[in-house]
Amino acid sequence: METETLLPPGYPRTSSEWVCDCPFCGRVCKFGYNVNTNRGNCFVCGNTVYGLRYFLGLYEPGTLKPAKWVYRETNYTHIDTKEGVPAWFHHKSRLWCRLKGITMEASLAANLLYYEDKGELTTPVTSIDKDLVPTVVRRQVGQRESKWLWGNDNLRGVQTLYGWNLEAVRGRESVLVCEGISDLLYTGLYDVGIAVMGSRLKPTWYYWLKKNFKRVVFWFDPDEAGQKAAKASLEACQYRSISAMIVESALPPKDYRPGSVQIEAVRSLLV
Repeated sequence: METETLLPPGYPRTSSEWVCDCPFCGRVCKFGYNVNTNRGNCFVCGNTVYGLRYFLGLYEPGTLKPAKWVYRETNYTHIDTKEGVPAWFHHKSRLWCRLKGITMEASLAANLLYYEDKGELTTPVTSIDKDLVPTVVRRQVGQRESKWLWGNDNLRGVQTLYGWNLEAVRGRESVLVCEGISDLLYTGLYDVGIAVMGSRLKPTWYYWLKKNFKRVVFWFDPDEAGQKAAKASLEACQYRSISAMIVESALPPKDYRPGSVQIEAVRSLLV
C-alpha cells in the first residue's frame, strides 16, 4: 500500500522510508529518507544528506520543485521502542505535538525524541559554561500538567547555568529570553529565542548575553513572580549597558500561537 503526500506527516504505527525524486540528479523516486537513521541518499548518484530538517531546506522557493513523497508501509514491530525516535514520526508524540500547536519544523529543530516504553519526550539543553557537558530534559506525554524535568541529578547546583536552544540563536543580533521551553515551542518563536529554565538569572547569564547579542527581549509570565523577575533582569541589563526591553502580555507566552497578533508583535522586536 502506498500513500502520496507533499511532505511526510509521520508514520502512524509504522517504521518507514520515504522516497521522492532526487533533488541532485533528478531521477524519479530514487532519493530515499529513512526516519530511523535520519539519513537521506540517492540510490543513483549517491548524494547523501543527514537530517530531515536540512533535507527539506534544500527546497528553496524558485530553485527546486517541492518533493512528492511516497510512503511505503512496513511493520511497526521493526521499531525498537526503547530507542528514541523523532517525535514527529511517532503517532503518539505527533498527536501531542499537534495538540500543543508544535509544527514538524519546530519538533525537528528542537530535536524532540520520543521513547515509547517510558512515554516521554526529551530535548537537549546546553550550558553557558563551556566546562559543563550538554544534557537533556524530559517530560511525560499525555499528562496535561507535566513539566520538563532534569534527566541528570548530578547537575544539581549548576542547573541555573543551563538553557535551551542556545546554539540555534548564535550569530543573531537580538534574542528573545523566555522562562520555559514551552514558551518557545508552542509560540513558534524557537528560531529567535532561548529558554533559561527559570526566571532568576545568575550574573553569568548577563555576561553571556552581552557577549553574544546587541539586544535582549525578555518575555516572562504575567504573574507577579514573572514580572518581578523580568524587571530585575531589565535592571541587571541596564547596569551592564545591555540594550534590553520587556514584553508585557495578558497571558503566559505558551498560551499564544504562531501567527497571532501578539506573536507577530514580538517578532517585530527581534529583526
